[in-house]
Amino acid sequence: MSIKKGRRGRRLNISTEKKPNVITMLGHKYDRATLAPYGKVKDGQVFYVRKEHFDRFKFLETNRKVYDAQVSRLTGLLKEPRGQRDPIKINKQWEVIDGQHRLEAAKEGGLDAVMVLMQEDATIDDVIVMNTSQKKWGWQDYLWTHSHSSRPNHKEYRKLKKFMDDYGVNCKVATWLLSGNNHDYGVEDFEEGTFKVNEEDEAIKQATYLKTIKGYKVDVTVFKFTKAFIALQKLHSKDGKKMLISTLMSKLKKYGRKYFTAGGNQEYYYDEMCNCYNERTPKMKQISWTQKLIPTDDDE
Repeated sequence: MSIKKGRRGRRLNISTEKKPNVITMLGHKYDRATLAPYGKVKDGQVFYVRKEHFDRFKFLETNRKVYDAQVSRLTGLLKEPRGQRDPIKINKQWEVIDGQHRLEAAKEGGLDAVMVLMQEDATIDDVIVMNTSQKKWGWQDYLWTHSHSSRPNHKEYRKLKKFMDDYGVNCKVATWLLSGNNHDYGVEDFEEGTFKVNEEDEAIKQATYLKTIKGYKVDVTVFKFTKAFIALQKLHSKDGKKMLISTLMSKLKKYGRKYFTAGGNQEYYYDEMCNCYNERTPKMKQISWTQKLIPTDDDE
């Protein structure tokens, strides 16, 4: 540490210590001085590339397209405290074999450097194998992992699991109802381990309806059915009065098995739900899903 005099003779302490020159991957801080420089990188070796040299990377024209949504999702994940999850893999021509989304996310996120693994003879065939040989995680995989007692948010996932067991709804329906997330139905938070139960009372109400409808021999396991069932509860009949959930439940009990037999897109389920509600209903009491839904707090 050096000492200098400032204005009017005041003594200033100026630290000459430099911050460690490190790069983080999976929470481990690597000293860049111990990593190989570009010119001496060997096959199978991990090194780092500073942002001013990102233009050295080449994207394979035969590789998959880069999707903006995936890049946006990764941008935040690449930053501290965990850093990169996996090094970007390149061949000796500096063609990106694995990690093109991570590289674009590093650029957008303003990362100072990225970790890279050299695989000299890798080709597009290796890209295809890497992208198709790994089994994607399913709902049960995420639920199993995040509900384990060692996970920081396990209590929320155990509430989710109990809810599914109690009401017989699938994971996507349960996640949507309990989170109250109408943007992506809570999927991203669920997968990342940050799922929260925000709408338990409303979720129990809707799940109770669904469990009752299931007793009418109507298949409520299809997510599109649940979406249509909840959406129609916002509708008003032609005489301006709000549709009655008691009427909908009664009609599903009487005529539910007549409808929802073929399956189809979301419009199919909206149509069938309205048709079921309108069965033997006076014209002025009928509803149509094509009418504008009455705004709710969730829609604003």
